[in-house]
Amino acid sequence: MDPTFDEFKEIFKRVAEQKGVKYNDAGVNYLLQDFYIKGNHKLRANHPRDLCDQIVDISHYLGKEAETTPELIDRAVQSYFVELG
Repeated sequence: MDPTFDEFKEIFKRVAEQKGVKYNDAGVNYLLQDFYIKGNHKLRANHPRDLCDQIVDISHYLGKEAETTPELIDRAVQSYFVELG
């Protein structure tokens, strides 16, 4: 069963803490609105873990603090999700 929006945010918050990613509720709300709702994508419980991994890697590459900003979320989404067609 897919998580609700609130469950997804809670999972993201816990995973971010475990991985050393500074959690910002506004950033995750941006992700939910811009990618999941507008893009009509399904929430999956593994996405927070995978997106946090992407954020950590991208932040390290850019020499920035790992956090859930719209900029880093956009980069993580582009890196993680592949659009076919």
